[in-house]
Amino acid sequence: MTGIQDDDAGEQAFYAALNAPVPGEEPRQPSIWQMTEEELLTEVVSRCERYGVASVHIDNAHHSKRRGDLIGFPDLILCGRNGVAFRELKREGPWHSLRPAQAAWKWRLLAAGQDWDIWQPSDLTSGRIDRELAALSRK
Repeated sequence: MTGIQDDDAGEQAFYAALNAPVPGEEPRQPSIWQMTEEELLTEVVSRCERYGVASVHIDNAHHSKRRGDLIGFPDLILCGRNGVAFRELKREGPWHSLRPAQAAWKWRLLAAGQDWDIWQPSDLTSGRIDRELAALSRK
């Protein structure tokens, strides 16, 4: 097994343990540790709609087949009355490092003076995502 496969297996075991039912306990809401990037995306897009912030999701798996220069581009482009932001979505946990193509886009956008950052599920519960969307939508 390569190191990448070992990391994948470790991540899968970690999340499986978090999702395991506890005997005798009522089912609980998924924790931030259980939230997938897709679930985070759904929640962020819903909040964008509430704040009146336009959002564009870049599906790199789809776009990279046609445009190799989009590999690693941030997951979301957000546009409100008060600016534009680029956000990379990551699952919660120790595996939230950027791939090299993602890091390249991070530095390109920051060098161009753009607002780039990573959002994780804990940013929902801390209120960070709401604060940043509110700032983008201010008139």
